[in-house]
Amino acid sequence: MSAVAYSDYRKRPSFYMDRVIDDSNPLIITLKSGRSVVLISNDEYENWQRQFVCVKKDQSLIRNFRGKLQWSGNLDEMRTDK
Repeated sequence: MSAVAYSDYRKRPSFYMDRVIDDSNPLIITLKSGRSVVLISNDEYENWQRQFVCVKKDQSLIRNFRGKLQWSGNLDEMRTDK
């Protein structure tokens, strides 16, 4: 991941945007205050969104499964850290 100062980014935004899209490589844009933002392509953003949804579904499935195990009294039997 490369980085650029905001003042440099502002001079040639389309150059940096094309580079982010073409290289599939995020760009960190740093501000004078020391704070920064990350520029990613839309394809990369959509991929992150899909992964986030999958993780949330997995977490929901795990909570649901744990609840069923607790309800049935089998959760303690399945623990390996006894």
